Amino acid sequence: MKNYTWNFGDGTSGNGSIVKHTYTDTGNYTVQLHVSNIIGCSDSIIKRIKIHGAFTMYIPNAFSPTSNWNNTFVPQLYNGELTSFVLFDRWGQKIHDGLNPWDGADFPEGVYMYYVTAMDYTGNLQTAAGTVHLLR
Repeated sequence: MKNYTWNFGDGTSGNGSIVKHTYTDTGNYTVQLHVSNIIGCSDSIIKRIKIHGAFTMYIPNAFSPTSNWNNTFVPQLYNGELTSFVLFDRWGQKIHDGLNPWDGADFPEGVYMYYVTAMDYTGNLQTAAGTVHLLR
C-alpha cells in the first residue's frame, strides 16, 4: 500500500499504516480508513466506535442527617450502575441493604461500615468497602 489516510470522526486525521489517536471527549465517533496503492487501486472501511469515560465511584466519608446539603449517604457513580449498597453498625449488624440513600435517622452518631458493588460500563463488577461517619 502506498497511502493510508485516517479520519477519526472528531475533526482530526492521520496518515500511515499504524497511527495512534487519543480522543479528548466521550461519545460516538465514525472512524474511516482510506487506502490506496501505487497502481491506483483503493478501498476504504468505516467503523463506528464509542468512547466511554472512566468508571468512578465516589463514596463520602461523613454525612449529617440534620444538614441541609449533605443529609443522606449514598455512593455516587460515573459510568456505572450501583448493584448493592449494604451498611453495618460497629457490631456487624446489617442496618441497611438496598440501593436507596441512607438517612441515618434512627441511628446514633458514630462510625458505620459499608460494602458497595457496582457494574462498570464494560460489565465488570467493582467493589468498595470502608467506613462513614454519621455526624449530628
